[in-house]
Amino acid sequence: MAKKKQGFIKSFLNGNVRLFRETFSFIPQIPSFVVNKKHELDDWSETARTKLKNPAKANFDLGIYFYEQNQAGDAITRFKLAGIMQKNYAEAAFWLGKAYILKSEFTKAGNALAEAKKLGYDSAEAAYFHEIYVAKNKDALSSELLQKDFFKFFGQIFDEYYCDNYRYMGYEKILETVTNHLSKQNANILEIGCGRGDLGVHLRTNFPSGKLVGIDKSEAMLDFAKEQEIVVKAAKEQDENIIITNQETEPSPEHTKNPYDYLVKKDFLEFSDPDNTKFDLLVARGAFNYIEDFPEVAAQAKKHIKKGGLFIFYLSHAYDQTDFGMVKQEFSFPYFLNHFTHSEDEVTKLLKKVAFKLETRQDFALDFLTKATVFVFKKN
Repeated sequence: MAKKKQGFIKSFLNGNVRLFRETFSFIPQIPSFVVNKKHELDDWSETARTKLKNPAKANFDLGIYFYEQNQAGDAITRFKLAGIMQKNYAEAAFWLGKAYILKSEFTKAGNALAEAKKLGYDSAEAAYFHEIYVAKNKDALSSELLQKDFFKFFGQIFDEYYCDNYRYMGYEKILETVTNHLSKQNANILEIGCGRGDLGVHLRTNFPSGKLVGIDKSEAMLDFAKEQEIVVKAAKEQDENIIITNQETEPSPEHTKNPYDYLVKKDFLEFSDPDNTKFDLLVARGAFNYIEDFPEVAAQAKKHIKKGGLFIFYLSHAYDQTDFGMVKQEFSFPYFLNHFTHSEDEVTKLLKKVAFKLETRQDFALDFLTKATVFVFKKN
C-alpha cells in the first residue's frame, strides 16, 4: 500500500512538474521577502514591548503627535492618560497645559501648568506660560529660545494662517514701494529678515541681474527660503551666421534656481557682507519692530548702502491694548511679545544723522489688527 502511494505521488509530480514550476516560480524571491518581513516584525515587536513596559510614555508620545497635528482634544486625552499611568509625570502636566491653551481653555491650562511647576518641571517655555496663565502677567516677555521655536512653527503656517486669516499685506506694500522707487534692473539688494523667502522670489523676478542677499536670524525660516525657486528662461538662440569663439559653456536651457545669491543666518546688527558690497537697496518688512536698538540699525544701514541708494522698510504701530491682550492671552505667540515701537520722529532723526533723507512715507493696514507705515529713505 505504501509503495502504491509513493508511486502515485511520483507520477503526479512528474505529470504536473511544468504546472508546479509556473505556479511557484516566485519561490526564489521568498527568502529575501521573508527576511525583510522578519526584520519589520522584530522592529514592531520591540516597539510593542517598549510600549507595554512604559504605557505612560507611549501615551505621552501620542499626545505630542496629536498636539503637533493641532488635534487638541486627542492630545489632552493622551496627556491625561500618561499622568494617570505615571504618578508625578511633570512633563505630561506641562504639555496638558499647552494642549488646553491650543483649545482656548485657559483656566484648565493654568491649573495644569501650575501642577507642572509644582512637580518640578522647569524650562524657559514653562516659565513663560506660567507667567501668563498662572501668574496672570500679560507683560511677560519671551526668551530667545522661545522666539526661535515660534519662528519654526510660524514658518509652517505663515501663508495659510497669517496671510489668509489675518489678511497680511506686508509683502504687497513693500514690493509695490520698491518697484515704484527702484528701476535699476541690476540693483544689488539686501533683504533684512527675509523669512521664508517669499518676497525674495518677487525681488529676483523684478530685478533679475543684480545681487540678492537674504539675512535672517531664524534657521527655521532660512530652511524655507532655501527651498524657494524661480524659473530661469533658456538663453536666446544665436544667429547661425554669428560665430562665438570664446564662450566657455553651452547656452543653458530653461531651469530653476533659488532667487538668492546667498542666505545669511545672522542678526542684521551683526551682518557684514563677505564681498564688501555696497547695496543699491536695503529692504525690510517688520524686522525692526523686533530690534530695540534703532541707532545701531541706522549705523548698519549707512555702512551697507551706497550713495544714492535706498532704504525701504515698514514699522508697525503700537498695538491697541485690547488687541495686544487678546494676542498674548489667546494665541500665546512669543513672536508678538518682544515688540518695540519706534516713532517716526525718532527714526527720521536717527537716519538723518547718518546722511539719509526721507523721500516718502505712507500709512497702510498691515493686517486686520495692525496699522503700519512704510518709509523710503535715500542716502545722500
